[in-house]
Amino acid sequence: MKLIFSLALACLAVCSAAENLIGNPGFEMNPATGLPKMWTLSKGAVGEIVEGISGKNALQVSGAEDGKRYWWLQSLNQIVPGHFYRLTGKVKGPAGMQTAVYVECSNPWKTISSGPIVCNGEWQEISLAIEFPKLNRPPYLVLRMTAPGKALFADLTLAKAKRPPENLVKNPDFSRTGKDGTPMHWHLSKGAEGKRAADVSGGKYGLQMTGAGPGKTVHFMQGDIPVKAGTEYQLSVRFKGRKDTLFGAYLETNAPWQTHASPMVKCNGEWQNLKWKFKFTDFRKRPYLVFRLKGVGEVVFCEPEITAEGRTLENGDFSAGAKEWEVESGKIAETKSSYGKVLELTCVTKNASARQSGITIKGGQYYQLRYEARGGSDRTHRDAQGAIWFRVIPLMNGKVIPGTGSWHDSFDAWQTKTVTFKPEQDGEIDILCEVKAPGCVQFDHIALDTVKEPVPPLELLLNAPFSFRDGVYSSNRGEKTFSGELLNNGVPEAMQLILTFQDREYPLKKHGAAYPFILDVPSRIGEYPIVVRALDRQGKKIAEITRKFRVNAPAEREVSFRKDHVMLIDGEPFFPLGVWGVDGRKTTAEKAEILADAGFNTARCAADQIDDFASAGLMVLMKVPESLPKFTDSAHFERWDRMYRKGMQKYLKHPSLIGYCNTDEPAWRGVASAPVVEAYEYIRKIDPYRPVMLNEAPRGKIADLRSYAAACDTYGVDIYPVPSPNPHSGLDDKTMTCVGRYADLCREVVRDRKPVWMTLQGFAWGMVTHKKPFVYPAHEQNRFMAYNAVAHGATGLFWWGINCNGYENWDFVRELGKTVREIRAMTPVLVSATVRPAKLTTANPELNILHKRCNGKNWYIVLNESPKSFNADFKLDRTEKLNVFFENRGIACADGTFSDEFTPYAVHVYSDAAELPAPLKQPATRRMFGKAFSSTDDFKEASWIWFPGKNRIPKHQSYFKYEFELCEMPVKAELFVTADDFFRAYINDKAVMEHYHSRGYTEVSVRDIAEFLRTGKNTLLIKAGDGGMAPCGLLYALRITGRDGKVKTLLSDASTLASENKREWVPVEVIGKYGCKPWLFRSKAKPADTESIGAFGFPF
Repeated sequence: MKLIFSLALACLAVCSAAENLIGNPGFEMNPATGLPKMWTLSKGAVGEIVEGISGKNALQVSGAEDGKRYWWLQSLNQIVPGHFYRLTGKVKGPAGMQTAVYVECSNPWKTISSGPIVCNGEWQEISLAIEFPKLNRPPYLVLRMTAPGKALFADLTLAKAKRPPENLVKNPDFSRTGKDGTPMHWHLSKGAEGKRAADVSGGKYGLQMTGAGPGKTVHFMQGDIPVKAGTEYQLSVRFKGRKDTLFGAYLETNAPWQTHASPMVKCNGEWQNLKWKFKFTDFRKRPYLVFRLKGVGEVVFCEPEITAEGRTLENGDFSAGAKEWEVESGKIAETKSSYGKVLELTCVTKNASARQSGITIKGGQYYQLRYEARGGSDRTHRDAQGAIWFRVIPLMNGKVIPGTGSWHDSFDAWQTKTVTFKPEQDGEIDILCEVKAPGCVQFDHIALDTVKEPVPPLELLLNAPFSFRDGVYSSNRGEKTFSGELLNNGVPEAMQLILTFQDREYPLKKHGAAYPFILDVPSRIGEYPIVVRALDRQGKKIAEITRKFRVNAPAEREVSFRKDHVMLIDGEPFFPLGVWGVDGRKTTAEKAEILADAGFNTARCAADQIDDFASAGLMVLMKVPESLPKFTDSAHFERWDRMYRKGMQKYLKHPSLIGYCNTDEPAWRGVASAPVVEAYEYIRKIDPYRPVMLNEAPRGKIADLRSYAAACDTYGVDIYPVPSPNPHSGLDDKTMTCVGRYADLCREVVRDRKPVWMTLQGFAWGMVTHKKPFVYPAHEQNRFMAYNAVAHGATGLFWWGINCNGYENWDFVRELGKTVREIRAMTPVLVSATVRPAKLTTANPELNILHKRCNGKNWYIVLNESPKSFNADFKLDRTEKLNVFFENRGIACADGTFSDEFTPYAVHVYSDAAELPAPLKQPATRRMFGKAFSSTDDFKEASWIWFPGKNRIPKHQSYFKYEFELCEMPVKAELFVTADDFFRAYINDKAVMEHYHSRGYTEVSVRDIAEFLRTGKNTLLIKAGDGGMAPCGLLYALRITGRDGKVKTLLSDASTLASENKREWVPVEVIGKYGCKPWLFRSKAKPADTESIGAFGFPF
């Protein structure tokens, strides 16, 4: 029932405080049209407002052509995906007239229909349950009739409602039928006599079957019933049959065979109810449902229902207010966004909480508690980094289920959080939302689902250096064998584990907690599967895992890693000292020169910035997608794939490109790991020779983080502990030594099989919280944190936050450069072999000693990992004099011993070398793309704008219009546009540029659009939308150069008009001039990508 609806639907709007979400439910007339406001008639229909029930207005619709359908329609702008609604009302028409009420969305298509309502001349009730899992545009309500006659609709109400238990039976009211009249999803047994029967019980449809004779069975069946293994369900159905007719039902799966059947019941000629409970164990194919009649007779059944047993979590979206929740120090808040009603907990001295009790769970089953949270409306109480702390946890018998009690921090943006647990026994749990005092947090979309075991039953791991993308590169091509191990996490019944590689089988034997193996390296280029089968006592396969081992062809540029995780660029060691980007008004080229002078050798950047960093001698990690776009079909993917690969080709040859960075803090942000892994695998196929870097927040459990670590080749955490103690650390250790602790945790997450690159503090926390004084890390603190990371296994260091949020401080960059230049001078030592155990020893437990051997000389990096001051005694295996580098002093050793003084968090670098080793060879690089693109900076005079009052609403969409006159055709007309997050721009109805699945607000697309202009009136139309995380913003400029050389500039400002429906236009809201927060001075002009216009559709 796909209604071809060409009207321009209004964009998302703020939810009204009124409960009824239907616009103008009283059918108030619009004097300008004579029709009800907010209602639209179909073409050819005749409609009017008439008197309905109890003197209230009703909508009447009719049409002239018999058999044709006519309708009233309204866009439902306030429907939120994932929320449950109930539409009620009344309809009246002449006896026999067919009417229908339905709600439909055209992207993605989904129709929720009442089915045919056959009128009887009286008022009849309408009731429709509505829920859309996804909405790319607002749905619409249709009140429809089939001519001849007149249909009346009245008392319409659409409101959030309590979600009933989900019925797993599809089309349970038999309202949707195929071309042959058989209800969709239902199948009658071959040769049987059966049909859909109308008005069997209170106007409902039923399915009728007639017996085929003694001993024979006929049935209606439905397949693919979405039950979950291990969950108990109840099936219920109403039926009525001739006396003594035998009727029953069963559910069955054939993979493996399992059947759950009801008893056969004798009909008594009246309506009867059949109910019974069932539970399937694990299965590979969903079961099918069968209703059967045995022997002779006739039966009709209706209202089949399969629902989960036990009490489930209710009202997790708070659409029903606080119902089902016991709230202490909180309220239900109405947000001006698509989230609608949310739970807000606020506290000052005592923790605030909300609890839902008595939720049924099964022992031994894994559950996932999923929810969204963000900082609330009261921002008075925040910690030193501007965060608040909360948790949502399961309680059993009043106690926190082990492993679920961690606290989380949040700021003002919505984050998705998950808690996975497995109760030991059947019972009931409470779900507790809790805010740590003082604080204010909002919660929404709380859900509890059964899930599979999160840890894979078998894991196959390779050891370094072959753990880098499971392959052979030029740097390890000389190795004859490679090794690894199998972990058996969840197949205890396995009696044998057999590894197959290159047509040979290797029985695995347990050593400690794992099953190690050593295999020969294949000599030829190609892919070689490693397969491990788990066999039971009878030799039957019960589990299997496959991992592909790759022998890669030599490449012009190869980046790989040694066994100790030191980076190799074309076989030469390299220790990256990088930045995540630098804010500020200077050009990228100017920033690159400053960073190079400060000692940095690497930068994370966008593709169009590579040349600027290359000119300063820096290597780069290029930003790549966190996840792939959502494709409608394979052709859509192929178009995108061709364009993306084409765009990547020129960068693959750039000598500065040494890797990629795909995502930042995905676990903390609640991003699902599977799409991140998918995008990583895609980048690997495009470029097998450069690593992908992923960075996490200092949060999360090791087991939970491992699924994200699968989406990268280098892994790390950002940690910013100055001033100390600092709540940015999620560990008990809130001081600077948490840097090393997090490096240890990273190595544990990747099981020491991937390099760890740590991200350190390049800012003052006041720049984030906007509170002074700004406390920047001092040189000694920067120095300690850098060496602390290295001493705990980091083989790369990056710094985040330089000049962030518009606070430029180049003096701090120079101060940080003292540390970076020292580490840069030490990189030949840091990439050299580590001596274990260290030959330099001490009895002092606060000291950590890293011993390196470089060019035949010993280097001892000794850190005081404590806030104490003391004098420490050391021993060496021989007498020698040591130089203390970077302190301009030496120490004499008497009989192999010496003492030295340590202040809190001091670092001393001792060596028997007379001078620093020669610097590492820096890979050669150069500007590759010639002169950088240049344009005027007219866009920097423009303002960020949006529809009035809506720039803080996630996923808001709006149209923008500016009309102007030209007396003559210009010689040039440069259009600059960017948006947060996407837009499409039109000149006189011609699409000229867009950002969608491509660029962000930091990139201003520029195009000469003179050819699309005309003398007289011209119209610039831009439709723009937010991708899901407010704020929203649009910025544009149009620089028109006339034949006389004079320039006229049109800017986004208060003269621009905005609309949510392209009909009603109002002046925009000016958020601020270019450079205002939160966008600052980050945007850079670049040529518009005209090839992508329209390639991937557009949200509206």
